[in-house]
Amino acid sequence: MMVDLAIVGAGPAGMAAAALAAKLGLDTLLIDEQEGPGGQIYRAIGETPLRDRAILGEGYWRGAELVKAFHASATSYVPQATVWTASR
Repeated sequence: MMVDLAIVGAGPAGMAAAALAAKLGLDTLLIDEQEGPGGQIYRAIGETPLRDRAILGEGYWRGAELVKAFHASATSYVPQATVWTASR
């Protein structure tokens, strides 16, 4: 697979970078070990059954907007993958 930009990690920085790169017209790939985006900070934000915002705190719920922007982008996404090496 050839892409303009490959990003490893679907945490806050990876999602933001992927959404921006795709918006700029780069063919972008985001790879992550987890089942869904969010990283350590926003883990499982798209799947959590908890809806009482007070339980997890407002800081956690800010990640929902990052995930929404990421999913709305043209980024290719490969979850549950491990990167062993990368080269030109």
